[in-house]
Amino acid sequence: GKTTVIQLLSIILQRKLHVINCHASTETSDILGGLRPVRGRQGLVRAMVESTIELLGKCPLIRESGTAIPKFLLADKQIPETDYPVDAAEQINSVIKSLRGSSKGSTGKKSSAQLSAENTEKRRKLRKGGFALQGRSDITQDKSFANELNESEPLLRNIEVLYQRYCS
Repeated sequence: GKTTVIQLLSIILQRKLHVINCHASTETSDILGGLRPVRGRQGLVRAMVESTIELLGKCPLIRESGTAIPKFLLADKQIPETDYPVDAAEQINSVIKSLRGSSKGSTGKKSSAQLSAENTEKRRKLRKGGFALQGRSDITQDKSFANELNESEPLLRNIEVLYQRYCS
């Protein structure tokens, strides 16, 4: 019947097919699971935007770190929620991930700020003469950046929790 036709079509098109046998008492939750819609997603995005703007205010070196910051977060005036990009939460999460690097300092691995400071130190050692002095100021700036991020750890965690709630 119908199932056989679809199974043959999936073989011809070389597509994977998942067959779920349904009966009279099958409910949508049996197929989809116990999914519930997240209520107040726009409020979560607003809270993420406000927290990220606060983070940018507390850590001015983030703008100089080379981290790509979405334009809607850099606006001089607060933009209305209706003007947020559709993927605002994902963009903010991307900024937070790039600030943290691929590993978190709390897991015993080095943070992106620590790796950046180490790389600057290595570059300084490779330089000769007057260039070494410039390397020291880079290291000082990297340490300042790392200090700013460490002081803003609760704010970073808050943004991550908001994103997790947004995605759940």
